[in-house]
Amino acid sequence: MINRIIKSVLIIQLLLINYTVQAQCPVDSITQNESFNLDFGGLTSCGDLTNNSFFRVFDLSAEFGITEDYQIDSVTFGSAVFFSDPNVSEARGYVNIYSLEAGLDFNLDDLQLLASQEYLVTDEETVVFELVTLPISSRPIIESGQQLVIELFTNVEDGALLFFLENNDPQTAPWFSQTCDNTAEEISATSVVMLAFGTCVEASPIPTLGEWGLLFLCLLLSITMIIGVRNRNKSLGVSARRNSAYK
Repeated sequence: MINRIIKSVLIIQLLLINYTVQAQCPVDSITQNESFNLDFGGLTSCGDLTNNSFFRVFDLSAEFGITEDYQIDSVTFGSAVFFSDPNVSEARGYVNIYSLEAGLDFNLDDLQLLASQEYLVTDEETVVFELVTLPISSRPIIESGQQLVIELFTNVEDGALLFFLENNDPQTAPWFSQTCDNTAEEISATSVVMLAFGTCVEASPIPTLGEWGLLFLCLLLSITMIIGVRNRNKSLGVSARRNSAYK
């Protein structure tokens, strides 16, 4: 009985592990840039150096032939960081991952935030006109049929300047900048550099039981074990009495 219960617990644990079934992706990465040259920077979306947001919208099905769910592993972008105050030791930006309903044009109000990954640079590092690849730790999934939106955001503070970089090379689609009145401006004259790596998946993660579910499972197994032991003892008692009677 106990061996059977232990085997049952092990099987349940295996079934409850989060997993995704990897599918064959038609592309290794997604981008709208035709080159990753970093010609110049200093991008500002509001005419100053604070609260700058730059977006690209990727129609995974139409642009890249991706019809499965798509899991974001990392995002690559151009960056330059400069420190001008010896008392300031950190500069930070964020890479935000959103989904957008299929068929909708880009609108800030329609974005569904899925993940936000901090990009932190300290004064001990040197980042000047470099391509940076930032892993997205939560690995968000864009469901099949949804559009992927990636935002590069930086809130520049005094003494530390963090810029995202661009070039004048061709691109397959425009990008968007968030203006001072929180509307989106389409930009096609320059090309902000952005590249995403991901994995096509056929299934979303199976939900786990959680702490209360596991507690309930343990309680249920304990009750089952007690009942099984009692039934076994009763059976042994009946057999013993029968043997005594025959004697």
